Amino acid sequence: MCNANCIICPYSTLQHTRNIMEDDLFRKIIIECKENKIERLVPYLNNEPFLDKTFVSKLQFIRKELPNIELEISTNASLLTKEIIKDLSKINLTELRISVFGFTGALHKKIMPGVSHEKVFTNVELIAKYFEKSSCLVSIVMIDNGDIDEIEFEQMDKYSKSLGFNFFRWGFLDRANNVKDFSNVYYDAKAHYCEQRRPLERMHILTNGDVIFCCQDWGHEEIVGNISNQTLKEVWNSRFYNLKREQLYSPEKEAPEICKRCILSKGCDIYDRKNSL
Repeated sequence: MCNANCIICPYSTLQHTRNIMEDDLFRKIIIECKENKIERLVPYLNNEPFLDKTFVSKLQFIRKELPNIELEISTNASLLTKEIIKDLSKINLTELRISVFGFTGALHKKIMPGVSHEKVFTNVELIAKYFEKSSCLVSIVMIDNGDIDEIEFEQMDKYSKSLGFNFFRWGFLDRANNVKDFSNVYYDAKAHYCEQRRPLERMHILTNGDVIFCCQDWGHEEIVGNISNQTLKEVWNSRFYNLKREQLYSPEKEAPEICKRCILSKGCDIYDRKNSL
């Protein structure tokens, strides 16, 4: 679920059932992460995690069970409160990314029409206050879709640094050609590469337990297993999952269709391009 309705995101146009993960499934995943000595956990996928009213308690459970794991979250900051921010500051997050796709109110409203510019910036200031002594890496992220005045990035960079935050300017991704009004205009029938190495390093789990091949698979085209009736290890090591990896990384095989449409198969350095001004 997400409330931002960003024009650079496919969320509002895709007709998926919007649910919150059941507690039993969530706890199963966390316990299996503990058993398998997982190093990094990112407990959100293509959504605004704070629409789940129990998200803070879930983070607290993660930290209790996995005190040393790297824990990363991302938010548009619109649903935060002072109390939530204070609780977050005590969880020992590794990384907190804040999606703020416009410094000025006009641009923010244009790109993220579902959330309040004033509320977001109020919460960003509160994060700076309560995370001041935290070891958490806090970053503000903007997306460069080629249609934004340079001054917006300059102002956000200056603002971020004034708060002690990092600023990242990332290139636009059309999520394997799933964004309605913007496109990377990319297709490679012979794709056999992924810049992000996600199929080799991360597992992407939907709220119903389905595991998708990649976080760019917003259409849920490539489901490689389900954690409701399989273990993390069973899915990760499954013949089908490994077949999909072989299809992507072997020049002799045909890659999954989503990979052919994804500019990350080109090696576009999307996260290295003008990361900070």
